[in-house]
Amino acid sequence: MKSLPLLSIKDLTLKFPRPSTAFWDWMASKLKMLGNRDGFLPAREGLICEFRNLSLQEAQCYAICGRDSFVGLGLLNAIEARSKIASGIIIKSDGLISTQRCFEKKTGATIERAYRHRPDFEALMSFSDLFAQANIAPNDLSWVEKTRLSIAEVLFSSEKIVLIDERLFGCDKEFIEKVLEKIKLEKSKGRSFILVAPEWDAVKSVADKAIPFKVTLK
Repeated sequence: MKSLPLLSIKDLTLKFPRPSTAFWDWMASKLKMLGNRDGFLPAREGLICEFRNLSLQEAQCYAICGRDSFVGLGLLNAIEARSKIASGIIIKSDGLISTQRCFEKKTGATIERAYRHRPDFEALMSFSDLFAQANIAPNDLSWVEKTRLSIAEVLFSSEKIVLIDERLFGCDKEFIEKVLEKIKLEKSKGRSFILVAPEWDAVKSVADKAIPFKVTLK
């Protein structure tokens, strides 16, 4: 008998309303690729992103790929219930962890005090290459160091579903390759992943499929 999926998405639609920010000025130049002939976004309108149905089973890895990472971030936020969805259904099992939540976690304690209780503390520090920063609070790490720590934290956790955002690809090539090898190992243990990546080639060594989506004007 086929086991139930760890995560199911059905007829999901996300809305990205237009705020008054420089992002939308930048987006205007991209709109011709989205079917807007004139290359501008009408006032008080935004974008709609539609996702096909998907079912994430144990030991699978799906990737949402594209240079416009707001789509991937929007999907991860929807899965974590950090943002509202316009329509559709998301069903997930217990046991989910994300790099975004780990990255945003705030503590005044040093890394050693915050993580020393973990039996995998040494492996966590080794993987993230942060032994030298053990007496620094996570909030005082550089962006890259904090990213490495958040990724190591999710990879060495026990949760069955792991969400890794696009910050991974802001790290050095050696660390990215190490993460992808660790994902292969964790998949063999039955864990499942959703990655946000700039392009398919970056994750094709570990991903089973790309998550299709369609972006249109609202």
